[in-house]
Amino acid sequence: MKTSELIKINEALQNELTTENGQFYENLIIYVRTKSLIRDEHKSEEMLLEILQDIVDAQEKGISAEEYFGQNPKYLADELIQNLPINLFDTVKLILTGFGCYLLFALIPSFITPDKKIDVGSYLIAGIFATICIFGILRLLGYSVYQYKSKRAKISLYMFFIMSFSLMILILLFIKTPLQLSIQGNTGIVLIVACLILLLYLFISQQEKSSWIPFIPPVLMFSILGILYRVPAAVSYFNTSTGKYVVVFVLVLGLFIQYVGIFYYTKKKK
Repeated sequence: MKTSELIKINEALQNELTTENGQFYENLIIYVRTKSLIRDEHKSEEMLLEILQDIVDAQEKGISAEEYFGQNPKYLADELIQNLPINLFDTVKLILTGFGCYLLFALIPSFITPDKKIDVGSYLIAGIFATICIFGILRLLGYSVYQYKSKRAKISLYMFFIMSFSLMILILLFIKTPLQLSIQGNTGIVLIVACLILLLYLFISQQEKSSWIPFIPPVLMFSILGILYRVPAAVSYFNTSTGKYVVVFVLVLGLFIQYVGIFYYTKKKK
C-alpha cells in the first residue's frame, strides 16, 4: 500500500474518534511526523495507522486513548520513533524538492521585469536559509505539542516564523552576488517555459496534489505576463494607462485566487 493511501485511510478513520481521543491522537501524529523527518515515512505512517486502529478498538470497549496508552504519550512516541529506520535518500529528496519548488515559485514573479537581472545567488542563499528555518519550525512544532503548551510558547513559535520570513525577504533585497542572470527577450521566455515544465513535473510526481492547487493560478498569470512583456506589441500596450491597470488587476486577481484557495484548503484539512 502506498504512503498516500495510508494517509487517506488514517484521515478517514480519525472521524470515528471521540473529541478526547481525537485530541490525543492529533497531538501524537503531529509529534511523530515532525520528529521523524529523517525516518522512513512509509513505516511511520504504517505505525501511526496501527496506533489509530488500537485507539478505535479500545474506544469501542469504552477505554480512552489515555487509559490505553498511559498518561505519557511523549515517551511512547519517542520509543516508536527510535524504532523507525532512517531513510536519508527520502530526506534528501524531500529537501531538494522543497528547495527546488521554492526557487521556481520565487523566480517566476521576477520574470515580469525583463530589464532587471535575476540575482540567482541571492535566491540560492535565501532558499538555503528558508529550508533550514522550515526544519527548525517543524522541530519546534513537534516540541510544542507536549513540552511547550503555554500561550507564550505559541507566540514565540509564531514570532520565530515571522522573523525567519522577514530575514529571507531582507536577504533577497540586500544581499547581492555576482551570480546574476539576464532574462531579456527570448532568453527570458525560454526560462519561463523551462520553469513551468519543471513545476509541472514536480506537480505530477507529488502524491498530495491538492496543496499545490492554490498556487497554480498566480504562477500561470505571472508566467503569461512574463512572456507577454517580451513581446513588443504587448509591451506597447502595457505601457499605456489602461495596460498598467490590466497588469495590476491580473496580479491582484492571481494573489486573491491563491489566498482563497489556501483558505479553503486549510479549512478542508481541519
